[in-house]
Amino acid sequence: MFIAWKGRGILVAAITIGSCLATQMATEAYYHNEMYFQQHGWPKFAALAVAAGIVQLLLPNDHGEHLTDPQLLVPSRNSLLRDSDQFFYIPVKHWPPILLVLGLLLCFVHD
Repeated sequence: MFIAWKGRGILVAAITIGSCLATQMATEAYYHNEMYFQQHGWPKFAALAVAAGIVQLLLPNDHGEHLTDPQLLVPSRNSLLRDSDQFFYIPVKHWPPILLVLGLLLCFVHD
């Protein structure tokens, strides 16, 4: 299988994989069960919801500015992800809702 992206679209995959790994490690540590993440749906939804939130925060807002905390950083016109970036030929701005829907599906459809 190949992964197709344009620009910084590969960050969608990196963020999603990182979020899933962090959630898996957290649930394993909390529940003392190495198979908890695989056996339950809600950790997968939580991981993909966090990934969707991170991707959304890295997108430019409607005014082309990056969303930042005005007390910590000065808003910048250069966000990490751009509207022209794509992952699997889908613009990155569409990935947050896609990740949420995938999370919901995995929440209810698991072994």
